[in-house]
Amino acid sequence: MNKANSDYIEYRIIKEFPGYRVGTDGSVWSRLIHNGGKYRKVGRTWKLRKPSKGKYGHLIISLFKKGVRYDTGVHRLVLTQFVGACPEGMEGCHNDGNPSNCTLNNLRWGTPQSNYQDRYAHGTVIRGENHELSKLKKVDILDIRKRLSCRETKQSIANKYNVSRQSISNIEKGKTWSWFIGELLNA
Repeated sequence: MNKANSDYIEYRIIKEFPGYRVGTDGSVWSRLIHNGGKYRKVGRTWKLRKPSKGKYGHLIISLFKKGVRYDTGVHRLVLTQFVGACPEGMEGCHNDGNPSNCTLNNLRWGTPQSNYQDRYAHGTVIRGENHELSKLKKVDILDIRKRLSCRETKQSIANKYNVSRQSISNIEKGKTWSWFIGELLNA
């Protein structure tokens, strides 16, 4: 097959896990056959494995070695096999912001900060009212800031919104929701 063709998929054997291979398209394959015991033997036919989705949308695959199960991210497998081991202090980054797109041309090793900046650029950062634990919404932050400017006590504002006085203080000081306050100031 011609490597210039964008449909070309290269496969690499996963040395750490005999009987498995991974493709540049993010596919993971196995030749393992369950032999009825704790261990599996290596057969001849490659079978496509179906990954599961992790909490944040990353594809997770279970690999077995000597009867022990290991769960790993598909993006990490692709990067490790085709680019090399993860450099210290780096992590797997998805160029398009889609954590389930594990094609080699969409992945790179990057710093946690560059990965976080990617999430901002792609609009996939979970913050503010989109966070599952958030008690406040943007409209609440506007009201809180208005109440603070009118010198209402932090405790009375906290009571109104069922949050701690410290949460109100953090909003006032820009320690929390600063990204939203910045959006307001720049609008």
